Amino acid sequence: VEDDRTEIGTLKSLGFSNGQIIVKYIIFSLLATTIGGILGALSGIVVIPNLIYSIYTILFDLPKFVLKLNLTTSITGFVIALICVCGTTIYTVLKELKEKPSELLRPKAPKAGKRILLERIPLIWSRVSFSNKVTIRNIFRYKKRVLVTIIGIIGCTALVLSGFGIKDAIVDIPTKQYGEVFVYDGSSYINNMSDKQIEELFDRQEITSYVPVKTVHATIGSTNAYLFMSKQDTSKVVQYIDIDTHKAIQLEKDKVIITDKMAQLEGINKGDSITFRDVDNYEYTMQVQAVVENYVEHYIFMDETYYKGNKNANVVYFNTKNLSATQQNDLKIKLLKNEHVISVSYIQSLIDTVSNMLKSLDKVVIILVVLASLLSFVVLYNLANININERKREVATIKVLGFYNNEVDGYINKEMIILTVIGIVIGIVAGIYLTNIVVSTVEIERCRFIHQIRFTSYIYAIVISMIFTIIVSIITHFILKKIDMVESLKSVE
Repeated sequence: VEDDRTEIGTLKSLGFSNGQIIVKYIIFSLLATTIGGILGALSGIVVIPNLIYSIYTILFDLPKFVLKLNLTTSITGFVIALICVCGTTIYTVLKELKEKPSELLRPKAPKAGKRILLERIPLIWSRVSFSNKVTIRNIFRYKKRVLVTIIGIIGCTALVLSGFGIKDAIVDIPTKQYGEVFVYDGSSYINNMSDKQIEELFDRQEITSYVPVKTVHATIGSTNAYLFMSKQDTSKVVQYIDIDTHKAIQLEKDKVIITDKMAQLEGINKGDSITFRDVDNYEYTMQVQAVVENYVEHYIFMDETYYKGNKNANVVYFNTKNLSATQQNDLKIKLLKNEHVISVSYIQSLIDTVSNMLKSLDKVVIILVVLASLLSFVVLYNLANININERKREVATIKVLGFYNNEVDGYINKEMIILTVIGIVIGIVAGIYLTNIVVSTVEIERCRFIHQIRFTSYIYAIVISMIFTIIVSIITHFILKKIDMVESLKSVE
């Protein structure tokens, strides 16, 4: 609409009605919205869900994926786009049509510059170079464009950061769970073994320590958990890290320790009295000693003395010397030769398997980064284009006054770089809140995600946002070079 100002003035002077002129721009914006809406719907209904489903199939055994068109969602999305695009178009055209044809036929008068607050501080203002003074004044001169640019960059940075943040929240779960909470090297599920038989089997040269444990399913409220008990000291198997103090604690005999996600789901706090049932329907009422860190599944840690069922261990957790892969396999074969041993597994192989599965999250990050980058590029490119078209005569004039090409670039692009930096700073803050909201929303019931954003993720978000600013600045350089200096000498009348 800004580009067609003179054309709108010509059409008005030739007798075209406001309605006829508006129709042209409504059709243009309607076509853009319709084509974009169809492509967006296909992407949102077919491409992205299939991509995310392919990621989940790596992690879980899922049934066949069935795609169905949700008309309500699709129409809602299309209507929102229609209101935003066509609504903005109609508003902009009506604003231009209020002017007389004679005014429309003239180029739009540049906005008047005003004294800014910084100018009233001579100590700072006197030390600012001339070109920087012009840049600062221009930023305050075009407030709407400044606001839109900053919002666009905030959106881009926040989305990119949330993409990397989602990955950061999940990717360290295997190492946290099986390196900081559970600290054993291997586990063996056993059946009907006495304490003496366990000692004879696991008391061997390759194994430095072992702890027989009884684990059974239990229910507390509506949450399923594992009841974890042992006659021995479990500190070589599991670390109880208090969520408040972040320090390791020891299990008191007449109390229970529960994991944090279950405490959150059931509204349990330290010191509360809880009632739970085991798989044999025995009921227990005990006081909560502490709530501890845990990332996968729910656990109730209890002294074996209070267990009412069969107390024979069904799992043996063990630590080994630094064994090679071949030596680990040899130990596994030896243990499995015993008829009471059901299975043997090593924690490192589990960590490696889960970590490889979680690498598929890179696809989700790529989707968010690509979409956010497109948003950033479109916003910056369009605003830069409109900025140049509005200020062609101004740019041509400063060229006539002797500004070199690099000085002209700085005159326009410095504004964009400053606004990008402001947008990135606010976008990082917005991205932290957005990441926390998204991670809390997608967190599944039996898993605790890690609310963390790595330092490298901040760097990636900043660099990606800056890259598109640089690309737009390069494109702007060539557009500015094409502006003819004779433009400023043409008579407006």
